[in-house]
Amino acid sequence: MSPLLSTRATSRYVSDTLDWREPARQHGSLCFRWRAHTGKFWRELDLSEPELSRYCLEELHFKYVLLGKFQTDALDDHFGRYRQLAGAQYHISVRQLYECEKKLRLQKLLIFPREEAECGDTNEDLLACNFSVSVTDDDITSGHSDMDAIVYIAGYAAHSVSKKLSCSTCFSTLVFENREIEVKNTAMIANLTRGGLKFPQPWTVHMVLMTKLVAEKLSFGENVNDFLSCSNQRGVVTSQTISLLEEPDVEMCENGHTAQTLMGLVVRVATNNVLNNFCKLRNDIIQDNAQKKAAARKAATPKK
Repeated sequence: MSPLLSTRATSRYVSDTLDWREPARQHGSLCFRWRAHTGKFWRELDLSEPELSRYCLEELHFKYVLLGKFQTDALDDHFGRYRQLAGAQYHISVRQLYECEKKLRLQKLLIFPREEAECGDTNEDLLACNFSVSVTDDDITSGHSDMDAIVYIAGYAAHSVSKKLSCSTCFSTLVFENREIEVKNTAMIANLTRGGLKFPQPWTVHMVLMTKLVAEKLSFGENVNDFLSCSNQRGVVTSQTISLLEEPDVEMCENGHTAQTLMGLVVRVATNNVLNNFCKLRNDIIQDNAQKKAAARKAATPKK
């Protein structure tokens, strides 16, 4: 395209373009008719080009204007999705085009939550669900019966947090670096390890134990209905657990990670594990009840 040297040339170019596009937009055949928002976009683009050219030539005193340099990323992205959704093929069939149209319309209608909104704690849900959870010394003592599994989960949580932070100081804070040190309740790790499993520090184990106890308090008894009605159960368990934990005497590392940061990450990983186990237990109970009802109904049905 030749450069435009005056606003008159721009108006003439836009007029010719509209004379060509407008009939296709309104009265085009079924094969070449644009969708409503696509035709509207092209029309708005054509009508805005004279104003852009006039501003560049008269206000900014450009010597010429190249309309091809104006970006149409939104429209290019829209048409580029056709090939992307059709398997990254340059030439796509009419059937693939219709399938892509369905997917694009679904993407436009369905509003997905942002990643930070999904990962972050929703304070509204936490304030709406006012739980009073207390963990006594007897609860902690009774939780020692599953200490081997808790230590194993604590090692996994420490590994996950260390991998995310990539901080050697935080790694030594969460796990034992020397494998020769005698550590209690590591029978499961010792039996399963091939050299890569982590032996967690006592305060890491305590965080996982407290997470398990808080989740049990919320999942059973008087709190179960309110807990299950919350949309962010993980945030509730995490906030309740952190509120019951005492912040350890751990200094900030050179990367700016504080004890509160480590506590939040470890408790979050432990909460995912505990709630996953809770969901599996609930599903097992539902399936057992369904099987019992089916067996009773079958036994009550008279045989022909």
